Amino acid sequence: MKIPNRDIRTRDPGTIDTLVDIRNAINNGLVIPPIVSAVPTATGEEGQKQIYQNGDFVAEYTYIDGVWRESILGMEVGWGYITVSGTPAYQVGTLTFARTYATAPFVLVTYLGVKAGSNPSTPADLTGANTLRVMAAYAPTTTQANVVVYTGNGSALTSGDREAFGYIVVPVS
Repeated sequence: MKIPNRDIRTRDPGTIDTLVDIRNAINNGLVIPPIVSAVPTATGEEGQKQIYQNGDFVAEYTYIDGVWRESILGMEVGWGYITVSGTPAYQVGTLTFARTYATAPFVLVTYLGVKAGSNPSTPADLTGANTLRVMAAYAPTTTQANVVVYTGNGSALTSGDREAFGYIVVPVS
């Protein structure tokens, strides 16, 4: 949000100095929310914003309808796949994060589909989906997490298939 400039026609040096001081005090019309180290709890003004930071965890809080509403910033979102080797009932792969987190983040994965025989370049390349597939992330560290795909009924995965997943990595405080 920017406060509009007003063209005030005056020659009085005191008034001009005061206007310059006011513009400097409000950052030339830009309103920048404060960065705080504690989640806001005090009653705010409608639309007021605060940025909360604790290590890698960054959230924007906005005061709406008498409540501070949180929006988490800095989430990592993407997709990947596991290449099945052999015909096991499950296969484990590694998801390497785009950055190193201060503490192990929360990782959520979901099954997207499968592509037989070659690597997909986008999720649109996935040629099918198997409703018996389950994917999960476990044992996250600050740089990676394990991702596993398995069949819901214990049947074998198909060697050479690329089992794809979508993921969200959320930093935690």
